[in-house]
Amino acid sequence: NKYQIMKRFILIAVLFLTAQIATSQSPDMVLEICRHGARGPTRNTYDPSWTDDQLGVLTPQGMRQHYILGKALQETYPDLLNQPFNKTLIYTIADTSNRTIRSAISQYYGIQLGHGPGLGDNYPPELAVPAFNSPYINDTLKNLTDSAALPFNHYPMIIDYVT
Repeated sequence: NKYQIMKRFILIAVLFLTAQIATSQSPDMVLEICRHGARGPTRNTYDPSWTDDQLGVLTPQGMRQHYILGKALQETYPDLLNQPFNKTLIYTIADTSNRTIRSAISQYYGIQLGHGPGLGDNYPPELAVPAFNSPYINDTLKNLTDSAALPFNHYPMIIDYVT
């Protein structure tokens, strides 16, 4: 019947236009709401092998899950996320639990790895050190061979906490 044909035509047209818009434009903003990554159990009810300091804590697998998610976001939205850090572009909120904070940090690491600030052109790296002498500081300095402020050109994130 005519109504069914018209309905299908409109549906196909909307899908085609949506696909065209999605492939031809870059978004101005991405909003992500997600849960923490894989964590240890919150109680030792079923598996007493978990120690008290592991209960409810983000596992290495959970950190990796969020790192991969951050990397995928960076590659999906390169116009927004594949650039030097800009504090006005990324806003992160987490509750005060360890697992949500570490999940956010892990995801952010996936997004920003390699995009952190440098010390500046011709800035002597030996000037950006603590003002006292220690063998630990000297050992660390030996491993910092470029002008990145942090290893791997990492940029620490700011997290607002919700209580």
